[in-house]
Amino acid sequence: MRTVQEIFDEAIHLIDAQNESTGSTDTSDTKEYKVRACKCLSSLLNEAYPCSDTYSAKDYDARSAYTAGECVNYNGSRYLRLGVGEDDETSVGAPDTDTTHWLYIGRANARPTHPPVVNLTDGVYMDDFICLSALPAGLAALFVYDEDTSKYNAFWGDYMNRLAQAKASLPAADGFEDIDNPYSFCGPGASIEYGQFGRWANL
Repeated sequence: MRTVQEIFDEAIHLIDAQNESTGSTDTSDTKEYKVRACKCLSSLLNEAYPCSDTYSAKDYDARSAYTAGECVNYNGSRYLRLGVGEDDETSVGAPDTDTTHWLYIGRANARPTHPPVVNLTDGVYMDDFICLSALPAGLAALFVYDEDTSKYNAFWGDYMNRLAQAKASLPAADGFEDIDNPYSFCGPGASIEYGQFGRWANL
């Protein structure tokens, strides 16, 4: 798990707006970017989430240990394991009752989404390649959108290319959606030709 702050820092370095002497990303020149960071990043999260290897969910097993960013299905709902300090994995309760360690993110059969971020300290529950490569490029693009069209195009192109790279490296297994085809789900017999409209419930 990475934080919004880490992604923000990488984006500021990409647009070369950090303090030249100290490398700090918290300067008078970056205040506007900091205010916009969470809203801008939230607009990218659901586009990037299906390309992350943390996207799929398995059925919850009380005997298993789960780490921050893992998703489970439990009693018809989907939950995201949160990173809370240095918790002992064995102290984690069931997802529907332990709200300190689990975040409800929707119905088990609905299309998974990433929770929006509202603070720089919020976690982004995707793999490191997405968090430290793709998302900073996308955030940098949104930061310079009104300032420099050529930079925007370059950063947005990097973002899209890195998402494509991440998508291409996903394991071929049940639980990963075919993101090229929104009407199918990677699983035996789960395609529109076989009369199934994916595995997502009507939203």
